[in-house]
Amino acid sequence: MMTNAMVAVTRKIEYLASRNKLIYGISALYYRSIVENEVKLAGITPADQVLCIGGGPCPFTGILIHRLTGARVTIVDNDYNCVLCARHLIAGLGLDQHLKVIYADGKDIEVDCYSVIHLALQVAPFEEVFMELERKCRQGTRLLVRLPKKTARPFYSHEGGVFFSDCRYAVHGKSKNVAGTALYIKAGSNYEKSGSVYNVDNRTCYSHAAV
Repeated sequence: MMTNAMVAVTRKIEYLASRNKLIYGISALYYRSIVENEVKLAGITPADQVLCIGGGPCPFTGILIHRLTGARVTIVDNDYNCVLCARHLIAGLGLDQHLKVIYADGKDIEVDCYSVIHLALQVAPFEEVFMELERKCRQGTRLLVRLPKKTARPFYSHEGGVFFSDCRYAVHGKSKNVAGTALYIKAGSNYEKSGSVYNVDNRTCYSHAAV
């Protein structure tokens, strides 16, 4: 129940932001530092194809990833009203050639073409969605997973800490509901031999976290 309440509140704010430039600008500032950290952590470049699971009516993360990197982004949400709102917003921003929004359940998406997959905090049931995406994605795919701060964990469907204990992660500001973002890389010999290993602060961002 608490999880549903938090998602509902977040979506109400995002619906307002999608219709009001001032609210949009203020809300985007909240997400910008988080997304900047995530872009650095995953080494996202214009060559990447990014999939964002859980975009909501105002998909700040997908929009910011594109604006910060030039990467093409696909946004997925399983609420049709959110999808319609997000499509309208993206078209209004003139970004519909670079971002697309799909109405679907995250775990049902074909992911072979994506090099980066981003999972929002409100994705539920989290473990089921994550495990299905990890199973289907190709070797070397970078999965960015937002982790709730301790006081916000009752509002979301996963705690994440133990599940991603072997991963590199970015820590976000204390004022955020997002404590950090874990980087899980699907390991495999082809990826390891390619030399496409990403670094943050001169340390290898490789993960063999068990799933």
